[in-house]
Amino acid sequence: MNNEILKIDVDTRYKDPFSIRKKLINNSTSVEWYLLGLESHKLQRMGVIDKLVIEDLMRTKIDFHNFQMATALRVLNEMHGLALLADEVGLGKTIETGLILKELLVRDRIRSILICCPASLVTQWKDEMLQKFGERFLSPEDDSFPGYIKTDKLVCSIAKLSHNIKAIASREWDMIVVDEAHLLANPSSKRRQAVAAISKRHMLLLTATPLQNKLTDLYSLIDLLYPGLLGSLNAFLRVYAKDYPKGRVLREDTAPQLRSHLTRVMCRTRREESGIPFVQRHVQTCR
Repeated sequence: MNNEILKIDVDTRYKDPFSIRKKLINNSTSVEWYLLGLESHKLQRMGVIDKLVIEDLMRTKIDFHNFQMATALRVLNEMHGLALLADEVGLGKTIETGLILKELLVRDRIRSILICCPASLVTQWKDEMLQKFGERFLSPEDDSFPGYIKTDKLVCSIAKLSHNIKAIASREWDMIVVDEAHLLANPSSKRRQAVAAISKRHMLLLTATPLQNKLTDLYSLIDLLYPGLLGSLNAFLRVYAKDYPKGRVLREDTAPQLRSHLTRVMCRTRREESGIPFVQRHVQTCR
């Protein structure tokens, strides 16, 4: 019998799924991020997210409401990062989006993010993400923009997206955010087809008006998120449109069924539910 002792080198260091040790050595992350990473690693092992890792940190930096936190948790737990955020105007869909993105980034569940919005909102989105959530995004107009393939945090106008879809769609994105998503309601539009062509793991569609004129507007957005959830367009109209095939009037008898489908993919808070008063804005022309 061989009595030789077998020596085994055991590495007892803490598992580092976020590469925090390397980042700290290279001075590329803060101690604050390190602590968030450790807390995130603990919560990941529990499955369901009962509390956002970033909640306490974010409360020291921005004002947000409980319904916004509840929306973020619901999108993460129940919708798995595929959701239509349809709060009424002025209730903070951008804040909800920022909470979701930051949480997924801290948990290392996403790394590449593409935010699409009207050209007039590109700078606003970049400023919001940097000032409130500490995330620096680039846009194609920036001098330091290295190209679509090499940029992991990008804010792009919907128009520029359509014109550069070949380059943008040549890679996979972990998350796509589309602001003013009702602009994608027309399924034959180039911008709608461009978003649909991009390979993505998660997607958030933001609009205060998911249904503008016809039921087909709502169908189009839901079908972009979850293709086939509502069946074919013709079948959808037959079931839910009182004035088939026009689709301008919802059938009362099947409305509860449609609402049931929507609760799986859409978060909508009305102003009277939010506790946020409507702010009157007075427009004054400056000469």
